[in-house]
Amino acid sequence: MGVPEAPTIHGGSLVGRPTRPPHRGDSSTTSLTVTVPLGGRAHRFRLLTRPLALGPGIGIPYFWMDASAFRLTRGRRPADHTNIRNCVGHWWAAMRADGLDRDPDQVRHLLLATSYAVLSGAKTTHQVVPDAYLHPEATAPEEQSLPDDVRDRIRGVVASRSRDRLAAEMADLIGPAPVPAADRAAVQQTFDGLLAHGLDLVREQGGEGVVEFVGTVDRWVAAHRKKGGQGWLRTFLNRFAYETKVAFYLCYSNVWMDLIPVLRHRHGLDDPGERFLRFWHTQKQPVELPDGTVRRDVFYGQVLSLHPLSGFFMRDPALCAVAGRFIGSDAYDRLFARGETDYTECWDLVGAILTAAHLYRQALDRQAAGRGVRVRGGATADHVPVAADPTSHSRLLDEYAAARGFSCPLCGGRLRLDHIDPVGPGTGHSPATFVCRSCGGRVPVTVRRDDLIGWFAENQ
Repeated sequence: MGVPEAPTIHGGSLVGRPTRPPHRGDSSTTSLTVTVPLGGRAHRFRLLTRPLALGPGIGIPYFWMDASAFRLTRGRRPADHTNIRNCVGHWWAAMRADGLDRDPDQVRHLLLATSYAVLSGAKTTHQVVPDAYLHPEATAPEEQSLPDDVRDRIRGVVASRSRDRLAAEMADLIGPAPVPAADRAAVQQTFDGLLAHGLDLVREQGGEGVVEFVGTVDRWVAAHRKKGGQGWLRTFLNRFAYETKVAFYLCYSNVWMDLIPVLRHRHGLDDPGERFLRFWHTQKQPVELPDGTVRRDVFYGQVLSLHPLSGFFMRDPALCAVAGRFIGSDAYDRLFARGETDYTECWDLVGAILTAAHLYRQALDRQAAGRGVRVRGGATADHVPVAADPTSHSRLLDEYAAARGFSCPLCGGRLRLDHIDPVGPGTGHSPATFVCRSCGGRVPVTVRRDDLIGWFAENQ
């Protein structure tokens, strides 16, 4: 199977003329370019840095990437987005170095992470987990306070040291709304089928297969993201967009594992600074349960440094001081070396993060109220959920059958879908049964996955 050495999406998505310098914040913020060699290539990353106080007597040089550079609206695509391109390229170089570049799971991850470039600027990526950035006035300091009942809830979670209570609290703040039961099969089958199609493209074309796949994704979203009443298809697009973000965030986190040693060697990063960066830029990984199901972490694949709640955290000296006590304690080593969490410093930090998350959600809801949109249950201010349409899956297959000229062999009448089976393992097609609208006869049809996806991409 041919695979790209480092995925680069052309057509104005990831390459082009230089962009304007990122927002620098206060006067103490400076920029630098750091190079990480891997796989015979020099991967360059644009960073920002400033001093950060983490409580009395603890000051670190804080390094980060400008998160706004990861949000590529269509108007910004022609710019040179070095960081988003090189995060994926660095991760893929690591996969090649480990001999995993032919592993189907890693190729599917590559397809998702690379697709984030064409989805990151759309509101679609905020429909599953609320992480939309706020207007500047939404974070006014005088508004950054929480009601007593919320503070009591946070204290209760910290005192309980219960992961289940923490998970419930985070689910209430940024948890995804469940996929409607009527839509689950269609969403999962479409997700699996789309990635299987992408895997076939990469096997056949290598890097050009990645380009073709991302182009298909781009066309789908452009055609459907502004339409209403799409039921399961809207749910699928939102979920797929979020999975591309989570895949990209893993690439981002892996970059920091190689950036940190360079920052220590050449740019003055000290022990406390390293500890904070390793925590702040890390994506917590899912856990596989004994029954084979996978449980995502309580942050739902987010990275704290990239979520807008980090803005509330970093501006609050008291919250930063809690982080300072954590990185200066034995709890840090026990957490990262052995996964132990039953320590006061760990749970105090959990409380600080929950406080920042509540401040963010409070500001998001306030901003949404100002726009006449109510934000609840994981939906964001950018989207008003539409009612699920359980018939939209059938209509899609009906349109496909008509476009392909399928008709009743007895009377020539038009067909409507009765049922379709999942794609068979290793077959790439699904047995389906249609019913004639005129005579009621039942017509068996074999639906090829690649043909359905190709028709959809061409006609939607």
